[in-house]
Amino acid sequence: MPRIPEITDRNEVAEEVRHHADSIIASRGRIQPPYNVLLHSPDIAARTAHLAGYSIYDSLMPMDVKEIAISTAARGLNCEYAFASHISIARDVGVSAETLDVITSGAPTESLATEDRQIVDFVRHILEAPNRVPDTLFSEMESRFGLETLVELTGIVGAYAALACTLNVFEVEAPEER
Repeated sequence: MPRIPEITDRNEVAEEVRHHADSIIASRGRIQPPYNVLLHSPDIAARTAHLAGYSIYDSLMPMDVKEIAISTAARGLNCEYAFASHISIARDVGVSAETLDVITSGAPTESLATEDRQIVDFVRHILEAPNRVPDTLFSEMESRFGLETLVELTGIVGAYAALACTLNVFEVEAPEER
C-alpha cells in the first residue's frame, strides 16, 4: 500500500492543473504509477511524464537496449515496481533469458553477449559507487552507439533512477506478474 493516497482520477487534481493529469491520461490511457503519486505535485508529474515518455516512446534507441538499461537500473535501485514492469517488456522485445537472469540476480556479466554485457555494466557503473564509468567501457559504448545515443542512454538511466526513487519512497507495490 503506498504511503500516500493515490490519485487515480483527473478530478482529484485541482482544476487549474488538471491539464497535467489529462496529458498523462492521453499518453498512457490512465493514471498509473508513478503518476498516481507524482500528481500530488502536478508540475513535477508533467515534467517527469514528458521525459519518461520520450525515453520509452520517442527515443530512436532500439527497444532491447532501452529495456536492458531500464531493467538493470530498476534492479540496481531495488525498485520492484519498475523492475517487474520492465523485465516483462524486456522479455517481450527479445532480450535473452541469460541476460534477464543476470539482471535479476545481479550476477557478474562475463557470460553475456558483448552487446548486452556493455549495457548492463554501463548502467551498473552509473548507479554503484563511485558512480563512474571506466574509460575503456565508455570508449566501447561511444564507438558502438555514437555520442548522441550514449548521452540519450545516460539520460534514460537518470530518468528511471528518478522514477525508482519516487516509487520506492512512496512504497508503490509491484504489479502482478503477467
